[in-house]
Amino acid sequence: YRVLIILQKKHSIPILIKKIIDSSPTGFKWIIRHHPKGKKFRSSDFSKNGNVLVSNFIDQMSVSVLSACVHTSLSEGSAMSLELAQLGVEGVLFGDEGYKNYVDEISAGYLHHVETESEFFNIVANQATRVAQINSGQSHISGADTKLFDFVKSIIDLSERTD
Repeated sequence: YRVLIILQKKHSIPILIKKIIDSSPTGFKWIIRHHPKGKKFRSSDFSKNGNVLVSNFIDQMSVSVLSACVHTSLSEGSAMSLELAQLGVEGVLFGDEGYKNYVDEISAGYLHHVETESEFFNIVANQATRVAQINSGQSHISGADTKLFDFVKSIIDLSERTD
């Protein structure tokens, strides 16, 4: 299960993100996208479990390619969460800013807002259909993004290898 964490313009990693990553079940891969003006972190800043992927390449990827590579997004209120939701990725927000900026979308069920790691994992548990679609290779991207998607997917798959 792959989650895109969209960082805001911060100089530290929000505590809830660290708690969610630390409590995640085996098989989760956390893909980090930095804010262009925020601090750049390393994977070890998030977790010592080796399940966090950080790359400048990810920071430059188009939203359409990212949407085909992840099951869920998590942010404090990034507009990218809304864009990804429009492309079929479950959007999860946390914090006051995220709630205030997207109260209408949250009320309509288009985006979700959480305050705890257990609330996050309850939302994730309901995403079996999306996971099955991505794992079967079905995707909504086409054209020039297809080769890039295949390349990114191979990077993610390589990062999940244990040999």
